[in-house]
Amino acid sequence: MADTVTGPTILQENDARVVIKIVNQSDGTGGTTVYGDVSAMAKNEEGASCLHLVLQRIWFSCQGGDGGDSYARLDEEDSDGDIPIIGLTGSGYWDFREFGGIKTDKSSNSKTFAVDEIIQEAYERLGISAVSGYQLKTARRSLNLLFQEWGNRGLHYWQVAETNIDLIEGQAEYTFYRASGDGTSSVTNPSNIYGVADVLEATLRSNRTQTTQSDSALTKIARSAYSALSAKLSKGTPSQYFVQRFVDKTTITVYPTADSSNASKDIHFYYVKRLQDADATYTDATNVPYRFVPCMVSGLAFYLSQKLNPQLTQTMKLLYEDELARALAEDGSAASTYITPKNYYPNI
Repeated sequence: MADTVTGPTILQENDARVVIKIVNQSDGTGGTTVYGDVSAMAKNEEGASCLHLVLQRIWFSCQGGDGGDSYARLDEEDSDGDIPIIGLTGSGYWDFREFGGIKTDKSSNSKTFAVDEIIQEAYERLGISAVSGYQLKTARRSLNLLFQEWGNRGLHYWQVAETNIDLIEGQAEYTFYRASGDGTSSVTNPSNIYGVADVLEATLRSNRTQTTQSDSALTKIARSAYSALSAKLSKGTPSQYFVQRFVDKTTITVYPTADSSNASKDIHFYYVKRLQDADATYTDATNVPYRFVPCMVSGLAFYLSQKLNPQLTQTMKLLYEDELARALAEDGSAASTYITPKNYYPNI
């Protein structure tokens, strides 16, 4: 015998709430019926789809059985399996609204926070619970300002990427624009590289993708050193490069320029990507790793407090700086450190 299920039946549904009824006659082996499926929920007035459910209240009645107590368990269906949420025995009514309801989560460590969740959390820290309309717009603007401020906080390792410039004989400057609307970036592999904030290091690469591939380190020089070079367009094997950072683009100038024997080679370089802005699609995930989510929320609360609750600004700033310092300290990739003691023989 298998479970006999009636439902789930949606009794009421609107933009903020859905009421579901289900009757399950179980044989004790367990069931796999999905009670609440976000993909089956209707879109809201603005056409946005439901992303997650929160269990706020439940009425239940567990009766019958083969001489023992009846028991029911609600699980969240996850890619890693079922996650137990709550167990039920007997009959009753539970209300979880006082603490915001039982929120769904994922055990696969793939939980991401959408922009609207970040904004909601930041407002709640300022004592504001109902958020809509212009409050969302001004919070998104503050969030984008926060991301730009992070560009002055040192290197963010999750924003480091790499690519290869296809060298052109006699060409000194290669340009990478802020966005496609500003211009067409130089030819690279991978292609369509935009938003290069800075170049960390570069090498001259021969025989890319082949087993005989080899790299030769290039030296990064300052503007004054490049300016002092007399024959800037001379051809040869590139050995130095100069980086200029403009408002809408970043340029890499190589010296000497590639001659015919080096035009088939590439310049492989590591670069820092610009943080992506939060757009008007508030359900998108932010371009931030999980380690930086706490300081992102604290930072947004700090920015919003300056406009909405100035008496909390100093407190919010202290929390933000503390959480950001911890995130920056954890960021990066640790490398082995070797310490060799020096032999010292006194009086010899």
